[in-house]
Amino acid sequence: MDNEKQVEELFREAVLNVKNLKLDDKDRSYYLLYAYFKQGLEGNVSFEQPSILNMRSRNCWKAWKKIENMPKIEAKKKYIQIVYDLLKNRENPKKT
Repeated sequence: MDNEKQVEELFREAVLNVKNLKLDDKDRSYYLLYAYFKQGLEGNVSFEQPSILNMRSRNCWKAWKKIENMPKIEAKKKYIQIVYDLLKNRENPKKT
């Protein structure tokens, strides 16, 4: 996945596929995906931390801030990997 054009194509596919996962804000993956998505498209967070009264936005901001300075292409690769890992786990759930 080294070719930038290939990464862009896989990123677009992953963005479409993430909608099938039906994640919510109680899932750690929700915040990771948000952070990598935003970093991949926009780069570093450019606004102040949201109020503690809005915990979901605040947690999204914190996740994004943690990966500050990560190159956009690397963030997209991480996003792709997480989406496909989640899809794979959904298709082949672990038996307990």
